[in-house]
Amino acid sequence: MSGISPIAASLNGLRQAEQSLEAAVEAVNSGSLDLDSMAKAAVLLQSADIQAGASAVTLRAGIDLQKHAIDILA
Repeated sequence: MSGISPIAASLNGLRQAEQSLEAAVEAVNSGSLDLDSMAKAAVLLQSADIQAGASAVTLRAGIDLQKHAIDILA
């Protein structure tokens, strides 16, 4: 089925977004509030947000493809 690959890719993207979010939290929790640490955290958060958004759209499309394929087979 054509939707399996997009679903797997989107789940991987969501995992990557979660890793970026965890890295941002680590950067903030390091106790160092210098500009470099805060900039790194901001970039990681922005990256996680973009990755999660794109992955969610891809996941929704993959699920819709699966639903249509099931409807066709039914």
